[in-house]
Amino acid sequence: MDAAWLEQNIVEEIQTRYTIPAKVDELIKDVTSSAKTKNKELDRSISELTTNLKKANQEIQRLLDAIKKGIDPSLIADEINRMKSQKYDIETIIKSLKRSYSQDYDVDAESLKLFFSNFRIAYDNATNTEKNDLIRTFVRQIELHPNMEEIKIEFYHDQVVQSIGLGELREFT
Repeated sequence: MDAAWLEQNIVEEIQTRYTIPAKVDELIKDVTSSAKTKNKELDRSISELTTNLKKANQEIQRLLDAIKKGIDPSLIADEINRMKSQKYDIETIIKSLKRSYSQDYDVDAESLKLFFSNFRIAYDNATNTEKNDLIRTFVRQIELHPNMEEIKIEFYHDQVVQSIGLGELREFT
C-alpha cells in the first residue's frame, strides 16, 4: 500500500469536509445539537437522582425521628448508615454528571472557519509528526482490510465511515 497515496486521499477528504464554510456551519450545527441533547439527558438523570436524594434524606430523617421517639438506636443504626451511604453515592453521581455537562454549543464559528481554511497551509508546512497530529485531529480511526483491498476511515464529528478501495473514495452510510 502506498502511504503517500493514502495520506493524499485523507487530506483531500479533510479539505472536502472541513474547509468549505457551509460544511463548517453544518458541523457546528450538528455538534451544538448533539451537545444540547446530551445536556437534556443529563438534566433528566440529575432530576431523577435529586428526587432519590430527597427520598433518602426523608428516610434518614424518619429514622432519626424514630430514635427521638424512643426507639432503641441500635435497632436502626445499620439502616441509617446504609441510607447515609446511599445518599453519599447519589451526591457523588450528581456531581459527576454536572461535571460532564457539554459546553460544545459555545462555539466560535468564525475561529473554526479560520482554523479550517488554514488547514492546507499548515499541513503543507508541517513536519511529518505535525502532519500526523493534524490528521488525527479529524480522523478517529483507520482500519486496513488488505484482503478486501479496502481502508475504512472514521471521522470524528459524524462518524460516517469512508472506504478507500482500489484508488477511489466511496462513502458508506
